[in-house]
Amino acid sequence: MLKSQIRKQILQARQDLDAKEFAFFSFKIFEQFKRIDLSAIHTMHLFLPIQEKREVNTWLIVKWLQEENSHIRLVVPRFMGSFTELAHIELLADVAILLNKWGIPEPVSGELITPSEIDLCLVPLLGIDRRGYRLGYGGGFYDRFLATCRPDIRTIGLSLFEPLAELIEIDKFDIPLQTCIFPWGINYYPESGR
Repeated sequence: MLKSQIRKQILQARQDLDAKEFAFFSFKIFEQFKRIDLSAIHTMHLFLPIQEKREVNTWLIVKWLQEENSHIRLVVPRFMGSFTELAHIELLADVAILLNKWGIPEPVSGELITPSEIDLCLVPLLGIDRRGYRLGYGGGFYDRFLATCRPDIRTIGLSLFEPLAELIEIDKFDIPLQTCIFPWGINYYPESGR
């Protein structure tokens, strides 16, 4: 099946979740995330959820980290210029978050953080296969971003649904994730090479 067809199916499956199911799945992913060892993490990058696309509610993770792991510096993406590149902004209490013209929540301003400072990245995805390759929205933003990070960065995807039955077609720019959190558990992909 083509990536475009899989994207369409998953986006529809997200929309088909009722509000209670979606909230429950997001909460269970948050509960699983709390099992991750963060003892060596100083700076963590995470995405803010696009509500209309039913992305995992990462605000639960943000709030918990700010309350229970305040030593971890949180960083969120902001699209630059022509919507081809991500900037990375520290998420502080006084940083204003607004929806950009594509409906993506992002900081209006704030301190820029370089990719080399990031220890762990929570990566948005639509689906993931059993090798750890993710299916995103097709823009390649996160693959380009992760390619600029340190080789030892930890990468974790968050998925509402079980791994894809068939392998995703990949190209030389695709970077597999090391870990994916699902509502019912955590999968590790040691063969990811990162």
